Amino acid sequence: MISERNSGALDLFTFDVMQDNLNAMDILINRQKERKNYHEVTADFEVFITRLDASRTAKNNELQGSLGRSDISRMTAETLTAVSYLDNIEQYINKETTANECKVLAQEHISEILRRTSKQYELTYQGLRTLDSNEIVQKHARALESSLSGFNTKYADKLTESDIKSINNGLRVLSQKLEIARPINRPSPSPF
Repeated sequence: MISERNSGALDLFTFDVMQDNLNAMDILINRQKERKNYHEVTADFEVFITRLDASRTAKNNELQGSLGRSDISRMTAETLTAVSYLDNIEQYINKETTANECKVLAQEHISEILRRTSKQYELTYQGLRTLDSNEIVQKHARALESSLSGFNTKYADKLTESDIKSINNGLRVLSQKLEIARPINRPSPSPF
């Protein structure tokens, strides 16, 4: 049973309206075809981002190897590669051959990476307290300072208030005295 409201909507789809709006009617009728077309158009972005992610992961692993194997080292490594990663996405957007749909996806991805990186700065600075020695803390702090300088220089105008708050929350740690977590020294088991 069709309600009066639905009946009124159906009355709007006259033959003349349908003839004048064939493309729109085609989309309504053939949504699957439109979805397939969208996936074909945006496949270029998916291939691009998959390759870029693999390259970034390799670089992150290399950097993390020099920093340590903790989560703090992993996030520090990710902040070190954020600017070049974002730069590559911007270059992709600026290519004339990039489809508009792909440009939209790339812009959304940039926003996501900015949010994530800002949160990583907060967590990583706070995590400095969990590292085992002053030397390791200093190594991470220098890496974070270097990456944050480049990140702010290049992307400060694209950060939201929430992003800025996250970064500032992390930086507050630097104004506090850090107490280094010492590993628990347990006696070695006797070889006999």
